[in-house]
Amino acid sequence: MTNRFVVLVVLTYAGFLFGESLSVSIEEPRYSLERAGFSADSIVRELSDQGYPFVSVQPKIVGGENRDSAFFVVDSGQFVDSVTVLFVPSEPIPSRLFVRPIGGIEHRYGTDLFDRIPRLLETNKYISFAETGVPQVATVDDTTKMILPVTVKIQRNLFVDGALSWSSGDNRGVIGYLDLDLLNLFRVGESVILSVYGDKELQKASIGVMVPWFLNSPFSLKTSGAAEVLREEYGRLEATLGAGYRLGGTWEAGMSGKYYELSDSSNAKRTFTGISLSLERFRPPFKRAKFDWGTKLSAGSGILHELQSSIPRSDFSVNLDLQIPCNRVIALGGAFDFGAVAVTIPEKLHSTEKVRVGGVNSIRGYNEQQKSYVGVGSVRSELRFYFSEKGSFFLFGDPAVGVPVYFSSQDVEYLFGYGGGVRIPAGKVNFTLIWARHCDEGSGPGRIHVGIRN
Repeated sequence: MTNRFVVLVVLTYAGFLFGESLSVSIEEPRYSLERAGFSADSIVRELSDQGYPFVSVQPKIVGGENRDSAFFVVDSGQFVDSVTVLFVPSEPIPSRLFVRPIGGIEHRYGTDLFDRIPRLLETNKYISFAETGVPQVATVDDTTKMILPVTVKIQRNLFVDGALSWSSGDNRGVIGYLDLDLLNLFRVGESVILSVYGDKELQKASIGVMVPWFLNSPFSLKTSGAAEVLREEYGRLEATLGAGYRLGGTWEAGMSGKYYELSDSSNAKRTFTGISLSLERFRPPFKRAKFDWGTKLSAGSGILHELQSSIPRSDFSVNLDLQIPCNRVIALGGAFDFGAVAVTIPEKLHSTEKVRVGGVNSIRGYNEQQKSYVGVGSVRSELRFYFSEKGSFFLFGDPAVGVPVYFSSQDVEYLFGYGGGVRIPAGKVNFTLIWARHCDEGSGPGRIHVGIRN
């Protein structure tokens, strides 16, 4: 006759934590050491999340006449009322820039706390690195508290992100990018970004300012201005003003107002005034063997004014950016984008008023904002081979489907860019080299993008 096991839980110190369900006998046809280890781990996780980080579980087996019994002897250990976070910054900075991102310095103990706090801190640009230390336990007024030190490295610098691209098969030739990011110079977490783009035909310049946790509140203030000129075709000026509200953790809801003026070669002028709403989930930079994701949804509406007419215009966009690790070295990366513009007379829209795609941060293999559509969906997919924490070789394919004017199956364009590259962090400099080509180029040399960021 085959022995059967009866699994019991014997609670020596913390019986009140478990309901009657775990004290009932559970008959198992077989019971192994692997099964015992799995059950013990489950008990440890449950008790740890309830404030018992020092719990220990010992499985024991007692023989019987017709069946054996497996027992779990549980010692809950010391109960921890709360965890107090102690920040150790690399330089002086207002405490709100630490406390606000994690929702306060007092937390309920949980097994995910050691990973969650550094991740929340690293979603802020002014923090480059965060790491939890060895916790200490202290008893005050008959309550036990855990002190958790967190080392934080502050970013406070002028960051330069410059790149040169060479494009074959058109008249744009060498394309230059330059982004200057004045980050946290005034020690309030602010970011001031100056951007310049130029080639033989198209020139663009913009400035953006963001101040987080304004007046020690969940609000951030954002404003920007931009100018764009395409030789002998059009000129455009744009301004935005908005605010974001942190919903807790990594989510932020935002609202902004936009105004722009557009003039073309025929001296026709139009203006736009509108408002948009957004919901965004921030993520830290992608790292080796780490799953992470971020997303942003936005919707806006406004009025186009041209001569004596006014045309309602609305837009909607969705972005999802994620990384799925396959093992310690290989990871799959993907960015899914969809954007659409709704207007009563779509053929009257200027190219800058549609959803524009193309370029190193969009569909690679095409020139910067080479294509414009009233609706477009794209996937930027990468196969990454990591050789360091943030350095990797990668291959990519970027398929997309765009609708130039009307939403119909007959009015569709298919795009596909492909290539490969490398991202190399070297000390305080990040080096990027990308080669890309799109499917209509045949055997052309494609495009080369060389970027350096300090």
